Amino acid sequence: MGLSEDCIEKLTGVALAGGLAGTLAYVGVSALAPGLTELILGGGALAARLSRERQASFTAFQKTLAKQLKKGISTEIERIHNGDPSKRADLDQALEEINTHLPKLAFTAQEIAQSGFDVETILDRVSDLLPENATLRQSEIGRTLLRQLIELSYHHVLTSDKHAATLASFSFKEIIGSLASIKASQESIEGKIDDAAEVSDRRHAELMAAIAREKGVDPAHLKPLFEAVGHDPVVDPRHYETAIRAAVESLLARASDPVQPSNDGAAVDEAIRLARKKLKELDTEGAVAALEEARQSPLIQTIRLLREEIAIHETAYQWESALEKRAMVATLDKDDYVVIGQAGDIASRLGLREKARQSHQMAGAICERLLLSDPDNTEWQRDLSV
Repeated sequence: MGLSEDCIEKLTGVALAGGLAGTLAYVGVSALAPGLTELILGGGALAARLSRERQASFTAFQKTLAKQLKKGISTEIERIHNGDPSKRADLDQALEEINTHLPKLAFTAQEIAQSGFDVETILDRVSDLLPENATLRQSEIGRTLLRQLIELSYHHVLTSDKHAATLASFSFKEIIGSLASIKASQESIEGKIDDAAEVSDRRHAELMAAIAREKGVDPAHLKPLFEAVGHDPVVDPRHYETAIRAAVESLLARASDPVQPSNDGAAVDEAIRLARKKLKELDTEGAVAALEEARQSPLIQTIRLLREEIAIHETAYQWESALEKRAMVATLDKDDYVVIGQAGDIASRLGLREKARQSHQMAGAICERLLLSDPDNTEWQRDLSV
């Protein structure tokens, strides 16, 4: 996204110290890892009480996130920023209610002990003392936030003077202060994200228009490619334009590649020819649509068309679609170890480690089966992949 170092530093701080207003709006407190949940809700006060082992883990996580942000891999932050508006509204209201109502509540450690240290019991007790229409009572995110606050309060109450401590005076005020600071920081950062996104969108639009003029194509045909490259987990944002231009040249090269006559039939050749005509206009969606339409005919061989689609998808950074089509080829051709092995490479690129492992194992098993079935096949013996 082209964020400045200052913006990256602040964004990282909010995400780690507790970018609550955005984070909870998207994933909810209960879905977060326990250690990160405590950091989000308790801020610096809880972080200071972490053990050395957990503090080291936190530091490692901080460095990892900062590195990812510097590389422009801020997908999750963007998803948080563009989260469900209704959840964001509920969260903002819940934060206001925490500041308004909770300091008025007083529960001694003895009362908590009498509840059997059951969070749900205390949650119901607190809810009964809140206004009937309070977001902390009525909304899922409000109750989740309240539940987490109660859980965190156990530590404070049980390690303090049990006769004097209350949830309100000893725990909530400290946490409320952290939440208020976090909310203010989040609002400030959201403005910076908006500004950075606006600059990024403008630059992408300018690049799209420039390439469209250079190649004499409709800019709308380039939009899927721009979006796919922008979300690719491997492409460095600094090399975004380079990746886009390389993909464009590869697509045009394939479009210019003559369709060789084959035994698959004239209909297959014509479908591929039509798809490549679409590629000359950099219309990847139109090219794939032409191939898929041809595959609907029961009289047409599908594997060759699928391979053509795979080539387009992969050149255009459409990795999920490429994986889907590779799986279809593997179903039709049980001996094609290459298509499965390369599917494993794509899965690895997308961070799907288990899928990558399974694909590579399947490819290896096919190779072994082929060698055992025909030990005298000199072509396979020379094929290093087998």
